[in-house]
Amino acid sequence: MNTNPDIVRWDSFVYNDWGNALSPYWQARGVAFLWGSSFSLTRWNTPAWIGYLPISVEPVPSNSCVKAYPKLLLRMCKDSGPDCNMLYAHKCVGAWNYIRNQIQQETRAALELWAHLNNRKLPVFNRSEMVVFDRCERNTMIHHYEFGPVGFSALQCIPKIVKTVYRVYAKDRTNFYCDAIRTAHANYLRQTRPDISVIHFPGDILEDFAKLVYAPYVLVMYAGSSFALWSTLANVGHVWIPPVYGGMTPDVGSLCFMVSFQAFGIVTNLEQSELFDNSPLVLIQSIS
Repeated sequence: MNTNPDIVRWDSFVYNDWGNALSPYWQARGVAFLWGSSFSLTRWNTPAWIGYLPISVEPVPSNSCVKAYPKLLLRMCKDSGPDCNMLYAHKCVGAWNYIRNQIQQETRAALELWAHLNNRKLPVFNRSEMVVFDRCERNTMIHHYEFGPVGFSALQCIPKIVKTVYRVYAKDRTNFYCDAIRTAHANYLRQTRPDISVIHFPGDILEDFAKLVYAPYVLVMYAGSSFALWSTLANVGHVWIPPVYGGMTPDVGSLCFMVSFQAFGIVTNLEQSELFDNSPLVLIQSIS
């Protein structure tokens, strides 16, 4: 990334892993916002929907009519997180978390344009439906040190209005153990919420990403995924997601709940009323 007071330039590199591809992009966009500069990307080298995200952006005006935020930019440079690097910039705090409006608007616009041009339908939900997403698969259970499932009681976050829960996961990479955990989740819900129907609803990568963007309610049942982070940050409904890397819980605006869960344990003593107060966005914060 090259920066000067007038423009932030970013040279893209795209993986099959959309989460890691989006991380440096949104971090660079956040830096441009804090700097009060325009943003320029050489090009997107992908036929996927990501290729329809903006490659050139003029300085974004802030709600406070301030062009730049030098103090926030300086804080980002001095303390951007213990594992911050631009390759995995979702581990950085101090830039991308200030541009959630842009992430929401531009992700949805890019998805919708790509779907229109490619004759694909994006998912449509009603207010009584919810997506529960997990990353349990053969490549994460043992081999991914950042993979961290949360306790079954995280399912207590499901609002009373919800009557249908769609389980979304990587169907081509699941295994016996992950399927057993999902079955146990369903049994837990039958005992605690017998009014809910649980439907397994995995799809391809585009379908699953879009479900996390457009569902009115989303619960992410594990920690450690940039795929879930960027898709749910584009969601305008209610999202419950574990902390970002290192337990960081940056303020990313309204309607995203980072609620405190203990891995493989029980939900903290947040009452249901506290989860639906006047602060619609709360990060899930890990506890010891």
